[in-house]
Amino acid sequence: MSTLTKLATKVQAKELLAGLYLGTTSSSLKLGFKAKALRALMNGEPLDIMSLDLETFGPGDPRTHPDCFPMVVGLQTYHIEDYKFRAGPPEQHILERKVTAIDLLRIVHQRCKGFDATLEHFSRYDIGVLRSFEPIVRGKYPELPRLPLAMIDIMQPFRGLGISASQEHVCMHYSLGEKGKVSGDIWNDAATGEQRGLPYHEVIRSRERIRDERNRTCLAANLAQTVFISNNMRTLNKLTVREVYPNEQKIAELLGEN
Repeated sequence: MSTLTKLATKVQAKELLAGLYLGTTSSSLKLGFKAKALRALMNGEPLDIMSLDLETFGPGDPRTHPDCFPMVVGLQTYHIEDYKFRAGPPEQHILERKVTAIDLLRIVHQRCKGFDATLEHFSRYDIGVLRSFEPIVRGKYPELPRLPLAMIDIMQPFRGLGISASQEHVCMHYSLGEKGKVSGDIWNDAATGEQRGLPYHEVIRSRERIRDERNRTCLAANLAQTVFISNNMRTLNKLTVREVYPNEQKIAELLGEN
């Protein structure tokens, strides 16, 4: 049994579901996601969550700029049913000549079809990237589904508790090592190397390093943080579940579509 498979067995499904139900939830999600989380908690019904991590590079700070360049997509399924938690194998996709940035984000829409929520560490960033590209992605592929309506932010329970770099601490707590980092030079080569005349195999190697040294550890950190939250939800801050499309229900109600 792999380290991550063993780690997934430590998730306390009932505690996690209770935390999701009692957490801060947007009003438009109360009849949808929140109600389904309650049925999963009360009756053992299934709940499907996609752990998501994007690696993007912007012209300034790659962690904060929204006008970014997607290079790696990491996905991992979380399935809760009959009070048992199961994590699927990590799935990663990389930008290359036959897989454009739009293709990468199309994969996210395809893989998230039918899921109840996405889960991210600082959900606003990854979802913000996906939303900013969505008109282009779904304009080119109109048959694509929209993203799940709910996004779960697993960074929130650690805010204000005096815990800095919480994912790094949690990863060390579960003997996963440090959350991966790569240098700015690698990010720059991966994003702009071709334009600067860098050989293509070196560009791809930089993207592979971001995938293997950064993105893979981010998915593992998401799982570790989910385990930690499920085991300590009673003493941590509330989980936050936000709307992916904040105006959708309000406009539908205004136009009499509900």
